[in-house]
Amino acid sequence: MGQFQKEFWLRFTIPLVRLDSGEIQRVRSRLPGNHNPFHYDDRTIISIDTLKQDREYRSYLEQAHWDIIIIDEAHNVARRGKGQSASQRAKLAERLATRSDTLILLSATPHDGKPESFASLMNMLDPTAIANESNYTKDDIHDLYLRRFKKDVLRDLNQSLPERNVEPVEAIASPPEEAVFRQLHDLQLVSIDRGKSAGQLFKTTLLKAFLSSPAAGMETVKNRLKTLHKKLDISTKLDQEELTDLAAGLAAIDNGIFSKYQRLLQLIKTEFNWTKKDPKDRLVIFTGRWENLRFLEAELPQDLRLKPEAIARLDGGMADIDQVEIVDKFGYENSPVRILIATEVAS
Repeated sequence: MGQFQKEFWLRFTIPLVRLDSGEIQRVRSRLPGNHNPFHYDDRTIISIDTLKQDREYRSYLEQAHWDIIIIDEAHNVARRGKGQSASQRAKLAERLATRSDTLILLSATPHDGKPESFASLMNMLDPTAIANESNYTKDDIHDLYLRRFKKDVLRDLNQSLPERNVEPVEAIASPPEEAVFRQLHDLQLVSIDRGKSAGQLFKTTLLKAFLSSPAAGMETVKNRLKTLHKKLDISTKLDQEELTDLAAGLAAIDNGIFSKYQRLLQLIKTEFNWTKKDPKDRLVIFTGRWENLRFLEAELPQDLRLKPEAIARLDGGMADIDQVEIVDKFGYENSPVRILIATEVAS
């Protein structure tokens, strides 16, 4: 909601009052009992999941009317599947569709491919457009939707979008890292290899984890050792010994010989010409693994001589409110944040 509210203000100078269940209760407490809380503010933004509580808000919604209702992430309010009962979100959207002069449905997510699902959205816009929800063509609804592709957006933005520059960077493995590669190659994993495909899959998982970082590799090894510890046969014991040796090899790779990390530091310090004292000079570092996130969060401040508050972290385990707050901080020039480390959630 915060992002939508911010976009409306920056792009159209339209202020939206954020309503959550707590704010609605506060509005109700200020009004006489027979007054509608949805008449209190002219322009509001509210979560579908708040509004879908029928017992709380249905009567108020049915007595309210708006000039415009915009439903973002509209694929979430489509009916799913032929003949299935509508979800609470779908029922709410269908009710709202009758309570406004104009309805706008927005989504950047393709629908699920079922004609009935997409028809349910089109029927909110015009109940007479589709005679048979299982059999219609785009000509029946061509005036109800606008579809834009990435190429259209890029053409419209023209010079506003900087060109993306992708440059692969290689790091040469250190001798202890080469030793771990040899250990990975020679692994037997007798108990896992009873099913050869399963054994090969786990070896690939180990390799990918180690290629990410020794910390990620160690986490994968420790999780497997915990599983093996619950079993008590000879082949399991052999696997435990192999993985314990591998853990020792991973533990021998400290930061000074962790080649990818040292290459990253070199990039930041020299090749990027990054200036930590310049509040406009910000970096985003993506990583696919939580172990790397924790590692970078702990090590970068001391190796780049930064205060802890200069590093911000963003991951999918955070509440959406916290995610938005961190992204906002990263965008403010007066914020102490200089580097944002994030999983793919930030993309």
